Amino acid sequence: MAELGITDFEQFDFISPPSREGLLGAIDTLNLLGALEADHALSKTGQMMCLFPLPPRQSRMIVEAIAN
Repeated sequence: MAELGITDFEQFDFISPPSREGLLGAIDTLNLLGALEADHALSKTGQMMCLFPLPPRQSRMIVEAIAN
């Protein structure tokens, strides 16, 4: 969603909305991985992670491997 410019995740009109806990957990995970800025926009790391069609933790590992 952040890749598409949608930053208000909690107010987004999902067809089949996730649970609040699930949504907040996903946001926390992306924050821990350094993929989001404070305003929920993608960070540079998050932009690189989007290049890999993998779960966030795996794409973060690849980004880190490339950076080192």
